[in-house]
Amino acid sequence: MNITEFLNDQYNDAALYILYRNTASYVDGLKNGARKTIYTIKKTNLKTPLKVTALGSKVVDVAAYLHGESGIQGSIVTQAANYCGANNLPTLLGVGAFGTRFLNVASAPRYIFAGAPDYFEQLFRNADDVNLVAQEFEGKEIEPIFYVPTLPLILLNGSEGVGVGFASTIYPRPIENIIKLTRAAIEKKSIKAEWLRPGWKGFKGTVEKTDDGSWLVKGLARFEGKKVYIDELPVSWELKKYTNKLDKLKEMKLISKYHDFSEDDNYRFEVWLTDAELSKDPDRIWKDLGLVDRISENLITMDENNAVREYTNIRDLFNDYYKIKIKYLKLRIKSEIARLTKEESDLKEIYEFVQEVIKGTIVLKNKKKVDVEVELKKKGYTIIERLLGMPLYSITSDKAKEIEKKWKDKVKEREAMEKETPESQWSKDIDELEEELKKEGILGNGSKKTNDSKRSDH
Repeated sequence: MNITEFLNDQYNDAALYILYRNTASYVDGLKNGARKTIYTIKKTNLKTPLKVTALGSKVVDVAAYLHGESGIQGSIVTQAANYCGANNLPTLLGVGAFGTRFLNVASAPRYIFAGAPDYFEQLFRNADDVNLVAQEFEGKEIEPIFYVPTLPLILLNGSEGVGVGFASTIYPRPIENIIKLTRAAIEKKSIKAEWLRPGWKGFKGTVEKTDDGSWLVKGLARFEGKKVYIDELPVSWELKKYTNKLDKLKEMKLISKYHDFSEDDNYRFEVWLTDAELSKDPDRIWKDLGLVDRISENLITMDENNAVREYTNIRDLFNDYYKIKIKYLKLRIKSEIARLTKEESDLKEIYEFVQEVIKGTIVLKNKKKVDVEVELKKKGYTIIERLLGMPLYSITSDKAKEIEKKWKDKVKEREAMEKETPESQWSKDIDELEEELKKEGILGNGSKKTNDSKRSDH
C-alpha cells in the first residue's frame, strides 16, 4: 500500500471515526459513548444506580463499546456531572462525588454510582424507541444512530470535542430558556434572542453578546475604593486556580491582599487593589482580576446520518432539531395507534372468548386441544394460544366485566391518540418533563446560600 492509498483509505476512515466518537449529534446532543450508556440503561431496564465501574462494564457488554472501560467510565462521569459549569440537565443520575465547581474532578469510578434519573423516561420516551434507526455490530444490536429527546440536549448541556480537521464548542443554555424556546416553536410564536444566550445552572453572573459574535461571560463584583467584593466568577474558574491567580497578582503588586470566603460551590472574595492597579481603566481591572471571559462557539455536530454538519448560528441548529423531532412524533403517533389497535383487538377477543365459554357456545371440557384450536379458528379468533393459556378460574362473569372495561378503556385511548398531533404530543411531553423537574428541584431552584462563617485570609 502506497501513501496515497493509505491516506485515502485507512487514514480517512480512522479520521472519520475519531470525529464520530468525539462530536455530539445535533439531534440528541450525545456522543457515541454517552448514547451507548443510554441504550444500555433502556435495554437492561436499569432501575437503580450501579457503581460506575459496573455500569461501564455493562455498556461494554450490551452496546459493544470498544475503547476500554476507562473510556466509558469517563463518559459516564461527564453525563452525571451536576455542578455549575457542567450539565444543565444531566442525562444520568450521579450518586457520590462527581466533581464540584471548586474542583471539576470526580472520585474514582469504583467509589461512585450512576444510573437513570427520575426524569429519564420523560426525557427519552420509550414510545419513540420502536421508530429509531437501529444499528448492528457483528450481528448484534447496539444503540440507534440517535435518540429524539424531549428537549434539544445539545443546547441544554452543550458539547466540546476535537476530531481530525474539526473542533466543536457549543455552550449550554439555561433549561428555562430552552423550554420557552421549544414551546414558542411548537406554538409558532416568535423566538426571543435572549433564549439563545449561553448560561449555566447556578451561575449568577452575566453573559453578553459582542459585535463579533463572541460572548463575554462576567462575574459579579462591587468596587468600594481600593476594596473589591467579588460574588461570582466566570464558570471557567476552579477555586485553587483562582486563588493561585490572586497570589500571582500579589506577587505582581497589583493587589495587596485578599480574603477567601468561598463555600458550598459559591465564590466570594474580598480583594484590595494597589494604587497602581486602581489607576487602570475599569475594563482592564476586570480582566486582571479574571472577572471576564471571552468565549466563542464552533457549531460542529454530527447529523442524523452520522455526517458532519456545521452551523453558523444556534437558531439554524435548533430548527433542524425541530424538524427531526416533529418527524419522529408523527412516527410515534402512527406506531402508538397501531399498538393500541392491536391491544384493543386482543382485549375484544378475550372478552368474547370468555363470554362464549360462560354461555356454553364454546366447550373446553373433555376436548382435545387441536379440536378446540380448529373451532376457535373457524370462529375468527386470532390469539388462540393466548386464549387457551388462560387459567380456568379466570373464565368467570366477573373476569368478563373486568376485561370489558379494559377493552372499552383501550378504545378510548386509541381514539384519543388518533386525535393527537405532533405538536400536542410534544407539548404533553414537555409538561410531564417540566413537572418531574420541579419535583426534583431542578426548575425553580436557586443556588445554595453562602455561609459567611468560614474565611481564608491571604
